[in-house]
Amino acid sequence: MRKALVVGGLLVLAFSAVLGLLLDSKGFGVNLLAGLVILVVGIGTTLFVIDRYQEFHRKERWAKTQAFTLNAIAVHLGEITGSLFLHYPLSSQAVSLFNVHSTPRDPALLNAFDAILEELRQARKVTAKDESSSDAAVGYYEALQWDFAEISNVLIPRVLESPADQSLIDSLVAFDGARRELRHAIIAH
Repeated sequence: MRKALVVGGLLVLAFSAVLGLLLDSKGFGVNLLAGLVILVVGIGTTLFVIDRYQEFHRKERWAKTQAFTLNAIAVHLGEITGSLFLHYPLSSQAVSLFNVHSTPRDPALLNAFDAILEELRQARKVTAKDESSSDAAVGYYEALQWDFAEISNVLIPRVLESPADQSLIDSLVAFDGARRELRHAIIAH
């Protein structure tokens, strides 16, 4: 039955095309070309609209996942940074980073990272009297190895899969590179 309908449709199409060419070939050609142009423009517009619609829903689906992931990264970074004062003498800025898991994100904390980094560069001694700087770094890394691994192995790949800002991706890749350097330096120690 289907085969008969397809064959019948093709016969009607062929008969109409031949009849159109015989009656008014110029008008038939113009109308055929106009129909093809409309078909191409319609398909292109439809594909564009569908692509935008899918992109909108993909971003919407990832918004909650990305917020959760970024929150988890912030908590781990707060723990990692806040734990520095256990091994190195730092100002009280590090203490506020311990609270990232229980308080809303404060954009001012981002400035604290730079200040802590500068303090670490200037630090010449460690908190424990019988410990060298390299031993303190080893202890620090071992205490926070799970946090580092969680960020690198779970959270960064999740961000890379989401529609994230390129500067965030670059920062996370730089963080992972620094973590790897620290790990290799500790292994070589």
